Amino acid sequence: MWIWILNITLLFVVIYHASGLSDLDPLVDSKVGFIRGLRATDGDYSMYLGIPYATVNKSNPFGVSAPHPKFMEVFEAFNDSAICPQVEEFNNTIVGTLDCLHVNIYVPDSANSSNLLPVLVYIYGGLFMIGFSGRYLYGARYLVKHDIILVTFNYRLGPYGFMCLNTPEVPGNQGLKDQQLAFKWIKNNIEAFGGDSNKITICGSSSGASSADFHLLYSNEQLFHQAILQSGTALHPWAMLQPDTSAPQKLSKQLGFTATNTHEALAFLSTVDSNLMTEAVSELGLKFRPCVEKDFGKVEKFIYDYPVNIQKPSLGNVPILLGCNSDEALAAYDNLTPKDFTNLNEFIINRVTTLWANFVKFGDPTPETTDLLPVKWSIVTKDNMYYLTIDMKLKLKKRNFKARMTFWDLLYKLNQKAQVGYREDTDQNTCAAIPNNYKEYFGNY
Repeated sequence: MWIWILNITLLFVVIYHASGLSDLDPLVDSKVGFIRGLRATDGDYSMYLGIPYATVNKSNPFGVSAPHPKFMEVFEAFNDSAICPQVEEFNNTIVGTLDCLHVNIYVPDSANSSNLLPVLVYIYGGLFMIGFSGRYLYGARYLVKHDIILVTFNYRLGPYGFMCLNTPEVPGNQGLKDQQLAFKWIKNNIEAFGGDSNKITICGSSSGASSADFHLLYSNEQLFHQAILQSGTALHPWAMLQPDTSAPQKLSKQLGFTATNTHEALAFLSTVDSNLMTEAVSELGLKFRPCVEKDFGKVEKFIYDYPVNIQKPSLGNVPILLGCNSDEALAAYDNLTPKDFTNLNEFIINRVTTLWANFVKFGDPTPETTDLLPVKWSIVTKDNMYYLTIDMKLKLKKRNFKARMTFWDLLYKLNQKAQVGYREDTDQNTCAAIPNNYKEYFGNY
């Protein structure tokens, strides 16, 4: 597996508003029908916004979604305002609708059928509870000028996306399965937009990066070819939770209905407005995350075991670029306004987007050195753990957090047998048996 590691000293989140129509709105003929986009006003590219890729079952909005049917008429892809149900982070207001499973596609003018461009698919973060894909947060102008196509999309969050009940109707990880449907839609349709279906890189931040890692570990289909993990992996402690199978009854009671069993509770909750549901989740302080699913015969299962137990990822040898910030999560204490972002240094932006775009295009963030990228970012090997520090100057180093990682490497080596995730459907008395000779199990310090 090829891996590049980075340490970003400071990473700006760019907030951008873009809108507008022109007389030359583009029209594409995709496998799902005709889709009309609009011309961007801030660069030489087109936008196809709010294209539905899947639908939620109204009788069971907590279950798996289904692919959206083909369009019978031209779909006008002008609106990216759909948000899945959540407490929106900027104004702390309850928003959203279950008609939210949409993709947004940003295509440079250079893309056409004879010049298919590589594709970057971005998964937003937000602890699997908040987030949306609109260009208010994830505008495209800095990336598409590097001749790559950017795709963003929504997936269900909170109870609709990650309620795990150990039942065939709500097995868990519906949000991750939404993501997988989005990847399939992109893989099948991106060539109509001038994208290369054989050069798709998935990318995410925080829980979006954890999501990308889950797909690396568990996907059985080759729906993407590379991955960029920004400040998150499937191994993060917050990335998974033991399911709260009593959540439906708790929510029903909070909403004024006392259910005698899970089936009754789900039947009631399926009729509840999503805003009321989101409010009840917030009031109860419930958390929903990915989980290990049980076997239910023909029911699709995504996460079949804990990531720590996976010795060989399903996708095998996939190039990966991953890293974190030196002051991770500092943005949570930030009080900058949109006006403060107007004078960002175009040079902490061209450098980072060029690195990412090079990886998307060539599988190598620095295929050659330039004035902008004067340092060769070397690939990670077993003997040389290279990483790149991105600051005012680029610096290639070895062994990020060397002393700290040496400790954890040694601890893991001595206690590898003890690090096992247990599923609820396993015989824990057998799996967790500790040998009489504890030193054989835990190692000799």
